[in-house]
Amino acid sequence: MDIEDLVPIDLAVAAGKAYLLELGAEVPDLTPILASVREHLTEQMGIFACIQKCFADVSSDVQIEKVGFARHVVATAEKGESGTKSLADNCACLISRVGELQRSAERQRAQSRVGARVDRLGAAFLKDHPTSATRAEVRVLLEDIEAGLDQTLEADYVYVEIRRIREEFKLGEDLAQSVSEYSALRTQLGGLQYRGVLASQPESLP
Repeated sequence: MDIEDLVPIDLAVAAGKAYLLELGAEVPDLTPILASVREHLTEQMGIFACIQKCFADVSSDVQIEKVGFARHVVATAEKGESGTKSLADNCACLISRVGELQRSAERQRAQSRVGARVDRLGAAFLKDHPTSATRAEVRVLLEDIEAGLDQTLEADYVYVEIRRIREEFKLGEDLAQSVSEYSALRTQLGGLQYRGVLASQPESLP
């Protein structure tokens, strides 16, 4: 539940010993402390609380504090004490997970930016052209949408959809002519903002 829970028991107890040595306190036998920490460690009582309790039980004059404990965990790990590799592996997992969440948040922000601009332009166009529009007018709309797209994956999918709309509705021919099957075009424009988001949506993180 806490960042200290990344620290393996062996390394945490060794750091507690180093803490006592720095304070000039008497260092007890670590074997029963290790056993006691393993006994008390639960989801409700994490590694730091266990270290505090178990060392206090044998050396009541000392109160282990978080900052000092963290400092000694680092110093003890730098010496390569037992549990160092596990700590490094645990931290690597945490950093990887934080990276996944950060990238997910960045994708969501990008999706919001792309979707908001496409929605705003599309809604305004459909309001001004409720029943029909010329091919030239639709071309201008698509150009305006493209002008606001960025280099994200979501924008790439919108680019693809725009190219498809141009081809399907023949927007390069007879620009003064009204778009045939305008209701189908309205439907596609109305859902354009969602296509990029859905097509680029990553699998849900565990």
